Amino acid sequence: MKEQYLEYVIARYIRSTEFDQQIGTQWIFYDQYDDISREIAFRAFAKENLIISSHAYRKSVDDIFDVLEKGGGIIFDGDEYSDRLFKLIVSKKDAAVDAFLSKHEVANRLNRIGSPGPEALARALKKIAAEDGQIYPSNDLQNEKAEEDFRALEELNTQAPASDRIVRLDHNQISELDDEIKTLVDEVESLNSIDGPDGFRNLIVGQLKAGRALIDEGVFRLYSIQVTLVNALTFLAKRYENELIGSLATSLLTALAIHLGIPQ
Repeated sequence: MKEQYLEYVIARYIRSTEFDQQIGTQWIFYDQYDDISREIAFRAFAKENLIISSHAYRKSVDDIFDVLEKGGGIIFDGDEYSDRLFKLIVSKKDAAVDAFLSKHEVANRLNRIGSPGPEALARALKKIAAEDGQIYPSNDLQNEKAEEDFRALEELNTQAPASDRIVRLDHNQISELDDEIKTLVDEVESLNSIDGPDGFRNLIVGQLKAGRALIDEGVFRLYSIQVTLVNALTFLAKRYENELIGSLATSLLTALAIHLGIPQ
């Protein structure tokens, strides 16, 4: 059943116009598929407030792409010399996903139960996140200050990035950024909470660690680092501007601006 929830989240994102904008309608070399599928999984689950590691749930993306190929939503061209390419056909993509979801057990159940559907999906994803070691926001935001902090971070996480280019780092850049992220994570983890219960701290730490994993890989899309590392750092720098955590976050934002070429 878990796999069906994962398929549903991926399929719903691929049906969206955000996916269409991400992929475009131009021909794409197939050797870019790994980066693209990783980004699809990340974006799909980020829309559900689930922060996943960079390689999580890629099989679900592959499964839905198989659905698109069979339905003509993706076409292929090329040969052994030019290499293989693929292209999105939006109208057929939408039809293929709609047909898939019309027979999908989770999609039909969520539609059948009506207004409790979003909450049912959130509960399922929370359990899946716990099983798989991913990060899902805690429902234990019991005081007004914690709720305010969560909403501030949520607002950052839903902002569109100024750029979605691919970034590549060399070994020295990776090492420098990794050391700074580790120092900040250790400091945040040493706290009992971040202006609220532990669940919110875990969300912040999850975004920092997800960003650190991307940095360690050395190749990533700017969108991924924004919705994990940059957004968490921006929140910490503002909320704790007169404390050590705020200073560490500000320093790391400066380093990211230098190495990634992004504005502060």
